[in-house]
Amino acid sequence: MESSLLNPPDDCGTRLRSWWTYVKSTGVVTLAFCGMVVIQVLILLFKEASQSDDGYGYNPASAIAMAEFGKLCISGTMWVMTRESAPLLPDVPKELPYATIGLALLYAVNNQITFVVLTMTNAGTLALFKATTPTLVAMLLWILYGEKINKLQWAATLVQFAGLVLVADGMSDGSDDGGDSSSVHALLATTTCLTGLCSVWNSKALKCLDVPMPVLNIFLYTGGVVFNFMIYALRLAFSDQDDFFAGYADNRFAVLVVLSNSVVGLAISTLYKYGDAIISRYASAVSAAVLLIIDAYLLGDSVTKYTYIGAFVVLVAAAIYLDIAINMPAAPWPFDFPGAYAVARTMSSDDFSQRFKSISSSDDLLAIIKENEDKLSRPALPRRHKAGDDGKPASGAYLPFGAAMANALSYVAGVCVVALVACKVAGHRTIILNF
Repeated sequence: MESSLLNPPDDCGTRLRSWWTYVKSTGVVTLAFCGMVVIQVLILLFKEASQSDDGYGYNPASAIAMAEFGKLCISGTMWVMTRESAPLLPDVPKELPYATIGLALLYAVNNQITFVVLTMTNAGTLALFKATTPTLVAMLLWILYGEKINKLQWAATLVQFAGLVLVADGMSDGSDDGGDSSSVHALLATTTCLTGLCSVWNSKALKCLDVPMPVLNIFLYTGGVVFNFMIYALRLAFSDQDDFFAGYADNRFAVLVVLSNSVVGLAISTLYKYGDAIISRYASAVSAAVLLIIDAYLLGDSVTKYTYIGAFVVLVAAAIYLDIAINMPAAPWPFDFPGAYAVARTMSSDDFSQRFKSISSSDDLLAIIKENEDKLSRPALPRRHKAGDDGKPASGAYLPFGAAMANALSYVAGVCVVALVACKVAGHRTIILNF
């Protein structure tokens, strides 16, 4: 009798624990996926809706500069709250300044191109082109780093680009001016390539750095604030608005552009923490489909049958690539040249120019290539963590926080000076030093 009374609570508790485990393992991932889709959809819709009949009533560069400042404040607050016993201003890898500043410049340029594209086409088409980013990243990694691509990845890549041709053809049919259509295609290709390049830079230059994410973001967003202010000050943004804060009081979508871009960094970090890496890849394809539906049925944009067919092809190819092809083993087919990569790596080595003078035959060259490849195949610490006599990272591998930030700001200042001189030489009117 006593055991029978105790069994129901045990069963209930077990069920509750099982339900909670399911929610944590499945529900949170689902929520993360939906959150990523919603964020990507809203950011593009806010940018599209913030336009007026004659373009943007506010300055897009000022909007992104304020958003980057918001991200900088959030990152600094997160570091103060989560650093525990770590110093407030920690030493950072010496590569961090130029790695983050280079990425910040790419992001700043890409964001401004996005504003231009949205005045010429709808958000759904832009998102559809950016849904090809995983495929483009694989291509860039193959070209720049010699990473292998398997047969199905090649097939999905070709099918995806065929779908984009159909989408572009549908855009041409809906456009009365072929020149404008060509400009749209060129800008879409440019922003897609920049997005892919940013992903490659992120994976190869930043993710391997041994530095807390909030500290890395502090450097990244500091560069973002300055670069976007530079774009505003040099009047390079797609707007005639010269007042930094003008155009926001009577345009709630412009304010939402700033707010959504401010929290997106924190939101994506949270989603990555509780979700999975595949979330971002699928979210781009799903958000593209959602935006095409919104543009066609809610905003009344003209969408041809070729656009629908092309979008379907792109999304199916993306699903095949991300769910099947990417999990298959890499194979050296059909365009993989390991010998060419070996020669390129040897020619780019530090001591090749000296050793080149001693080459008298092809056998000598092959011997140098083999020796260089043997060196690369040996397990070793990365150059920035080269061990000293005590086995610890060499002291020159890290810089004090203040010195690293000074280096980063010097790189930013150099870029700004070059841009200012170029504008003055071209006769472009700027807000600062307008003489």
